[in-house]
Amino acid sequence: MPSGGETVDLSISKTVTPETETVAWHSPVTYTVALANGGTRDAPSVWVTDTLPVSTTFDTWIERPHGASLAGHEIAWQGMVTAGEAITFSFVVSHTGGYGEVVTNTATYRYVDEAASAEAAFAVHQPDNEFEVAIPNPKPWSMPISSSNHPLSSAQPWCQL
Repeated sequence: MPSGGETVDLSISKTVTPETETVAWHSPVTYTVALANGGTRDAPSVWVTDTLPVSTTFDTWIERPHGASLAGHEIAWQGMVTAGEAITFSFVVSHTGGYGEVVTNTATYRYVDEAASAEAAFAVHQPDNEFEVAIPNPKPWSMPISSSNHPLSSAQPWCQL
């Protein structure tokens, strides 16, 4: 049994980078979650969950604690947070939603009879020239018919380019 002065003091934080006001449509962003134990006693059996927003797709791990898993849109981890240490999760997702939306992602921890969460958000803007298409030297389309006896040789084109 722990002595009277030992405590568990868990805290969670979450950031998103780039830390700009908005990010370009369908750009990747990096989320970082830190779960720290500022107490003097280890915290066994801590659960962390991070359900990714529907408008994102998981790309890759940057820092993955042992035992962290991804199933569908949910990152999960269960383990011990040692006194005076922190567990860090860092991963990249790509935006898959629409222009102008604000994407908020929340990570939560649960330990014994306490829970807390942290969130990070980014706004999406439309790139300046998203819809510009360059076609170098467009050439007219044609389909020659070589036989004058072919049934389509005298057909009129139904579409002109």
